[in-house]
Amino acid sequence: MLRQAAWTAALLLVLFAPAALSTQSERPGDLAGFLPPAGRVPGWSPNGDIQRFQGEELFVYIDGGAEIYQEYGFRRVIARDYRNAAGRTVTLEIFEMTDPRAAFGAFSFKASGRGKSVPIGQGADLEDYYLNFWKGSYQVTVTGFDDSPECLAGVRAIGEAAASLLPSRGTPPDLFERLPAEFASSPHRKYIKGVIGLYNIHPFFTGDVLRFAEAAAAEKGGEWAFLFRFASAKEAAARIPEIRKALEAAGKYKNIAISAEETLTATDDKGRTVAWRPNGRDISALLTGAGPGAAKTALDRFRCEPTSRSTRFLFMLQ
Repeated sequence: MLRQAAWTAALLLVLFAPAALSTQSERPGDLAGFLPPAGRVPGWSPNGDIQRFQGEELFVYIDGGAEIYQEYGFRRVIARDYRNAAGRTVTLEIFEMTDPRAAFGAFSFKASGRGKSVPIGQGADLEDYYLNFWKGSYQVTVTGFDDSPECLAGVRAIGEAAASLLPSRGTPPDLFERLPAEFASSPHRKYIKGVIGLYNIHPFFTGDVLRFAEAAAAEKGGEWAFLFRFASAKEAAARIPEIRKALEAAGKYKNIAISAEETLTATDDKGRTVAWRPNGRDISALLTGAGPGAAKTALDRFRCEPTSRSTRFLFMLQ
């Protein structure tokens, strides 16, 4: 009887204790565990309620900026304010993305390339009173009240505390390794998953003309290098005629031509050259102030896959 009573008590404890004792922050997988608790950051304390949004709720939280997160692959976000004795506040936002590539992409989109690189997480950019970094499947933004030394110290300390609590690590997309060396090493790099990210860099044309799976872009000295990745070499080559049609329809390009080396070039309304070349399952592209000759030479320096003869000259079709 005593053993049966003990088993009954244990069962009741399992059934009813979680309902009575669990809180939002104790649920498995809750992002609240990544928010620095009181006492973790000297001089700064949690202030106010925690905010949580997931899926399409992001459009309620971010006015006009949710689309890019959705394009990369957004799951949920948690945010909390921190306050010091002087009344200044710092806001911490932790975005959980679908995977490390999505987190790196969101980080690269938010980092201007003009900020200061700081050793937080797997890559961080500090500019004005904003800190952005990524780690694993998480992209984090820490925003200060102003750019005073006191507030900037709080931004960095809170960011470092959050980074120490975040689990796992990830690997940046390997697409950047295929760019010419001077672009691959640029601090101003963007990982792109769709037209929102692409056209935020440069509006080549309207609509989803490229239909790429993923892309890398980097800026150096005012020039941009792009690498667009497709499912196959055949699909990449088939995009070139569509790019040519889009350039012709845009109305701002002239001198549109395809060379014997399979390179599509044009001059935009600001005198810049845009150049495109299929290479394996990639398309290399360049936006430069130099002429078509220099653009073609730069395209030669992309480390891309060889193009199969079965897909060569497919771009010549109209």
